[in-house]
Amino acid sequence: MTREDVRAALSIQPPGAFIIRFSESHPGRFGVAYISTDTPPHLKHYLVKPTDTAAAKITLPDFLRDKPQFSHILQLRPDPSGRPHFELREKHVAFGFFYSNRDEGINEEGYDPL
Repeated sequence: MTREDVRAALSIQPPGAFIIRFSESHPGRFGVAYISTDTPPHLKHYLVKPTDTAAAKITLPDFLRDKPQFSHILQLRPDPSGRPHFELREKHVAFGFFYSNRDEGINEEGYDPL
């Protein structure tokens, strides 16, 4: 998606709506376009930095989970006829499966402590 595609897709969305795309000007990096919670709300673009994901020690879903300004992803999905359309989904619904497990509650049975 280009910046113009993103602008068109997000133009009627509420604050907190976002799209993830590959950066055109920074190959290999992700950009997050989102509708700000500023007054009035407007489109902003954020380039995900290598330090945001701690050089792959923090996943992109975990980074997005912890940012309150990103609340709902505008996800490209097929409609019943198979044609693509955008669907606004709560980020925890869209990414929950991909969040890293935290140490809390992990069953360590069968493993020896260091």
